[in-house]
Amino acid sequence: MARKVCHGIGHGLSAKMLKFSVRPSAYEHIQKAVDYYDDIDPRLGEAFLDEIDTSFEQIQALPEGFQKRLGEIRLAFLKRFPFGVSYLDLNKSFLIDFITS
Repeated sequence: MARKVCHGIGHGLSAKMLKFSVRPSAYEHIQKAVDYYDDIDPRLGEAFLDEIDTSFEQIQALPEGFQKRLGEIRLAFLKRFPFGVSYLDLNKSFLIDFITS
């Protein structure tokens, strides 16, 4: 049975992460990636979700630490997977615009 990505993304996001607003299209991209990696090995799907959680924590800890790519949109690349998290810093709350591959 396929794992369903929800507002908590992976299991690592805590209440402090509620400052994130994630667009539905970003959830769809995350879900497709999780499904793909789960088909290979469920541990890969879990590792992917952990990387997403880590990127959200890094964005919150140092929002200006990632390169601007288009106007004010910044991109935080995942370390282990060929994806990046695009986001806008909206006065210490964050809009996760999309997940790119």
